[in-house]
Parts: sequence; C-alpha cells; structure tokens
Amino acid sequence: MVSSLRTIVIKKEKKKSQDKDLSVVVSEANTVIKGSVDKLARVTNVIRGLSVAEAMNFLYFCPYISKESVAKLLKSATANALNEGLISQTDLKKLYISEIYTNQAWVLKRMRAASKGKGSPRKKAYSKMSIKLSIKTEA
Repeated sequence: MVSSLRTIVIKKEKKKSQDKDLSVVVSEANTVIKGSVDKLARVTNVIRGLSVAEAMNFLYFCPYISKESVAKLLKSATANALNEGLISQTDLKKLYISEIYTNQAWVLKRMRAASKGKGSPRKKAYSKMSIKLSIKTEA
C-alpha cells in the first residue's frame, strides 16, 4: 500500500516539473475574513486559474454570500498592481489568478443562553485568504 502511494506522489512531482508555466507574479494580497474556510473555499476553488475579468463575472452571478469578500480582495489586488506601476491598463486582459487559497485563522468562542439556565456554545470562525495575480508571458 505504501509503495503505491509513493509512486503516485513521484509521478505527480514529475508532471509538475515538466510543466513550464511562463508567468510573472504581479500582485499579492492577504486579508482576514469573517466566515468559515469551507464557505470561502467553495468560491475560491472555482475562480482559481481564471482571468480577472472571468472571475469578476463569476463572482457577480455567484449565489454565495462569501463572494463579496472574495471580490473585494480581487479588486484590491488588481488595484495594487495598477497603482504600483507593474502593469498598464492594456495588460489587464492578460492578468489571471495564479494562486488563491484560504486557511483557518482564529475561532471566537461565545455562549448563548439556552433553556433551564444553561448555555450553548457558539463558534464564530475567521479565515485568512491570500491571492496572487500573474501575467502570462509569451514563450
């Protein structure tokens, strides 16, 4: 069983080394958002690898509430790239999301009144989200 897992991992590493993705990282943005990792991951997994225009279009029609915080971070990252002078307005079409991921931040533990003088715990989750934008370069 272990040997079969080991060969799968080696094959994946070889495939990764053969892929030559010619891209330049332009902008990065990080933030902490109120909401669980699972709810944010539903949105971030879909827009990973899309161009910025396609991702904003998807987020506009997405039915999840977490889309607002993801769209806000995406707009911030594109504005950072423009304001720092790393890209021009014409290069916005080449801009795509190279990395986007969410991790768990902290959990606030609160108590809510329940019947018979007891309390029931409430957990309010926060998540860290990071995004990297890149420009595809011609080979």
